[in-house]
Amino acid sequence: FSINKSWTYSWLLVTTDSTGKTLTSNTDTISVRIASVSDSLGTFTHLIRYEAASLHDGSETVWYQLAGDSLIEVAYSNYCSVLSLPKTGTATRLQQKYQRLPVFSLIPNALAKILNTCGIADSILFRDEYRTVYKYPLSSGMAWTSCHNPFLETRNVVGTETLQINNLFFSCAKIQTQLPTINPNIIWYDYVSSEGLIKRSIDYGKVTLTSVENPDSSGWGYSRENLTLMY
Repeated sequence: FSINKSWTYSWLLVTTDSTGKTLTSNTDTISVRIASVSDSLGTFTHLIRYEAASLHDGSETVWYQLAGDSLIEVAYSNYCSVLSLPKTGTATRLQQKYQRLPVFSLIPNALAKILNTCGIADSILFRDEYRTVYKYPLSSGMAWTSCHNPFLETRNVVGTETLQINNLFFSCAKIQTQLPTINPNIIWYDYVSSEGLIKRSIDYGKVTLTSVENPDSSGWGYSRENLTLMY
């Protein structure tokens, strides 16, 4: 974790109807950097501060701490300001509701404002239960529980995979995230190398479609999200 280390990602959220026709395709560019490795908040010291900024939707900050063999998320600010759901046109409402976490943490970006649990703008809020983002070493078979509150999240390194991004090759741990008490059917993988998060791929499966004319339901479709390192 080096101060001023940065990453830039492309983000894509696609929703199709039940026939496979694309209804919405939303894109963004997300920049992330390590702004500090020595922050202090409350009783915590030597916190790692990540700052994420969207090309369209603001910025957010998250504080992490290395605790033994784990990287835990401690606090956040402006948590839902980056990557909100589409504001106009056909929207999607997931059949199951989640709380969003940021780019380098656990929960998908597309679920930004579903639960309205984002907190007050610019306030620094501590997690009720600190979340274990990674547990080292990220080797095949490593498994851990990220948190129990507000719902159970588990993560498991299911293998390794080499990804090619802009003619560079990254040897990645392939991490599966599961939400067994919320929706066990989400297919969610993070690809993490020694350079950080390289790619995120999430298939939300079947989703309820809504519109202004039909706020409760206008049918069903499918939704998927991808976050890919650009440089």
